[in-house]
Amino acid sequence: MKKIFFVFLLLLSFGLVVAQSYKYDFRLGVGGSVLGTAGHLLLKKQYIDYSITPEYEGHFRVFAGNSVAIGLALGYQRFALSGNIDTLRGTLSAAKWNLGLSATLFYMQKKGFNLFTGARAGMSIWHYKAQANFDYYVDKYFGMFAPIVSKYLPSEGSFTNTLLSLQITLLGISVYPVKNLGMYGELALGSPYWFNLGLSYRFNSSRVKKVIGY
Repeated sequence: MKKIFFVFLLLLSFGLVVAQSYKYDFRLGVGGSVLGTAGHLLLKKQYIDYSITPEYEGHFRVFAGNSVAIGLALGYQRFALSGNIDTLRGTLSAAKWNLGLSATLFYMQKKGFNLFTGARAGMSIWHYKAQANFDYYVDKYFGMFAPIVSKYLPSEGSFTNTLLSLQITLLGISVYPVKNLGMYGELALGSPYWFNLGLSYRFNSSRVKKVIGY
């Protein structure tokens, strides 16, 4: 029994050493946000044209110990809606950029398999743009004065809004079938996504070390 326990500790230590031998990783993934998923479910049966992209994600992490990593993540997602109300046609589009700082805790590490959880905090920058065609109503109600009215009636507008984003990674799994390149998946609660799948590349680099000082 003591021998089995000793072998288990040896294997666990080996897994931590393997994980620690890489100081950085970079991840590219796609996922789904709560708003994007709800939009698909609510709009697919409506008489409206819409387009909702996945949540695209880039994430750079630095390993600060055997079981902790800190990182910087950038995400992007776009929403677009268009439809007709009588003779009035309108469109609404929104682009969301998310920038966040992350902390990851690895609670199981093997040579090619990791389980982790974590948290992320940052901001989502939303840029909205709306367009509408009022020509029919302007011509109908203003007649010869329609050209003058049209000059003062904007057909499009845009604005930007910034919101706080918080997220907890409930469960994350990464698998490395080859030495440096792997795959990962996450289930999360919060913003910017509730699930995320992608590729992960772990590496060491003297150039990166010079830039970030670690």
